[in-house]
Amino acid sequence: MTSPCLRIFDRTGTARGELSLDIPVDRTTEAHREQWVEATAAQGGRAMGGAIVPEAVRMIEVMAEAVGMAERVPFANDLIVDDLGYMWIQSWQLPDGSGSPEWRVFTETGREIGTVQLPEGFRVLVIATDAITGVRTDELGRQFVQVHALDRRGDLESRPPPPGCG
Repeated sequence: MTSPCLRIFDRTGTARGELSLDIPVDRTTEAHREQWVEATAAQGGRAMGGAIVPEAVRMIEVMAEAVGMAERVPFANDLIVDDLGYMWIQSWQLPDGSGSPEWRVFTETGREIGTVQLPEGFRVLVIATDAITGVRTDELGRQFVQVHALDRRGDLESRPPPPGCG
């Protein structure tokens, strides 16, 4: 098990360094492949308005066997840098690919400072100084823009403003 390493670039695309994160990364197993097959079949059934036929499930299984699996399970589903330079990393969640509602927050040096739980089905778009904006999809597939207040517990006073501000 190795820690993930993020390569950091500035706005011009110039490499600025690497950041190792203390996040466990698991090796993939046959169970992960089986979860993927089940999730893909379920997703196909939802798209078709019911369960898919056994022949289609078998085709998905054959495809899963033919495609090589990654050596390790991804450590994150999404990564966003907020207005203050913190990295928010959405924990990976198998098998549906929508990501976990858990986000781990790190400083720009890679020190973990906490975990934030967001609502299920909420896709984060922007993390500002005092709010998180995103889109929530309900069980009927309808989408709603939502803004959640963000309480940084006095952290704003202890951090310098981001470059270009103030």
